[in-house]
Amino acid sequence: MLWYGLATSAIVLGFFAYNTIRAGVSGGDRSFESAKGMISGTIVMMPCLMGSVIGAQTGGISLSREGSCFWLLQANPTDGANLFRAKFIYAMLPSVVLMLPFFVIIEFAGLPHYQLWRELLSGLSIAATVASFQILLDAYLPDFTIRVEIGSSKSGKGKGKLVTVLLASMGVVMVLVLLVMLPTILVATRAYPESSFARLDMILHGLVAALALLMIYAGNRFGSRQVERLLEST
Repeated sequence: MLWYGLATSAIVLGFFAYNTIRAGVSGGDRSFESAKGMISGTIVMMPCLMGSVIGAQTGGISLSREGSCFWLLQANPTDGANLFRAKFIYAMLPSVVLMLPFFVIIEFAGLPHYQLWRELLSGLSIAATVASFQILLDAYLPDFTIRVEIGSSKSGKGKGKLVTVLLASMGVVMVLVLLVMLPTILVATRAYPESSFARLDMILHGLVAALALLMIYAGNRFGSRQVERLLEST
């Protein structure tokens, strides 16, 4: 499931990068600046959105996917904190694997966009927020009957939770990307003075990064305890 999702997403990102680079952007200063913000927001959104979809079917529900084998984790000498961190990394991995080569390709494409470090900061912050959300949801609302299969004609179990996590994860990505793109949208529509664009842009990027740190902290503090309870349950 993981490699299938990564391969499919990589193909989609490749077509997106090709079409975006081929289209290019030209125009005056205002249109150039607007395009810069919009393209950067879209660049961040694409791998994060696809990574969240993959994560919602793999790492993001990896506790539930243990199913009847969860007792093996209970029998092993592991604790809730380490297990939560391992599942968090697994949930965040697809977005990171997709965004790194994608961002590098865009960096050398000559398109107007923000610096690479800013896009990485936004992308990693969004990916961490979504991964923390997915694992927290899975820890507090586990469904050990869930089944996710590729190429099976049988209807898998736990579809309700799978669809809920999938849609919620995509929603979180879209809200955070919209937050990052908000200064560009406001300036483009003349609802906010262009002279204050940089300050608002910095504040919102910082807010997204702060939210990621908050979600990681919540996962380590509360999610780890809940996973510990699951391990101790009989």
